[in-house]
Amino acid sequence: MDNKYVLIVMGAIMGTLWWFVGELPYFASGEGLMGGVSYDWWYGALIAVGLGAGSTGGTDVVSILVEGITGYIETMVKLVIFNVVLMLIWTLGLQKEAFDVMIVVHSTVLVVVSALFTNLTLSYIKKS
Repeated sequence: MDNKYVLIVMGAIMGTLWWFVGELPYFASGEGLMGGVSYDWWYGALIAVGLGAGSTGGTDVVSILVEGITGYIETMVKLVIFNVVLMLIWTLGLQKEAFDVMIVVHSTVLVVVSALFTNLTLSYIKKS
């Protein structure tokens, strides 16, 4: 199924899932843009676009999904390291607050999941 219209529909489905997951209580903060999607969720999407989201392999629906997940692992590892270091600099250096592991874990999961859905959405749209 490598018809361009099927790929466009899959891109729309992934974009809808990106929004729906971003609205879930664990990820949403209620202070973000256009509803409950948090700023970190948008930040993860922007970082993913900057890191080349959508440039994974595959030509049909299933192979794009598989490549969108497995081919993006190296970038997700970079995102985890980047976000942990950023949160350490932010909390310890700039905010002068105590280190809280749960805040770092929450922010890292939020950025990585947002980047993954962004990658899948853009992969389907670019291949169409």
